[in-house]
Amino acid sequence: MEELSKLSEYKAWCAFETATSSLKNGECRKEVAEEFDRIATDYPESRYAAKSAELVPMLLAMYEEDQGFVEPD
Repeated sequence: MEELSKLSEYKAWCAFETATSSLKNGECRKEVAEEFDRIATDYPESRYAAKSAELVPMLLAMYEEDQGFVEPD
């Protein structure tokens, strides 16, 4: 059973690392928010679930703000 827990934690870490890299590389915040949401949903017992869930509404708000941004003339 412990091995299964370790595997789940490892998978959560891999997904979290991918999502943070996507964010760092400037990918769409809405899509990155969806990645973090999947981590929080798929790995609720992992150490990355709470932080992932916390990031989702922030990233979605930032995405909405980005959509309203107009480049100054």
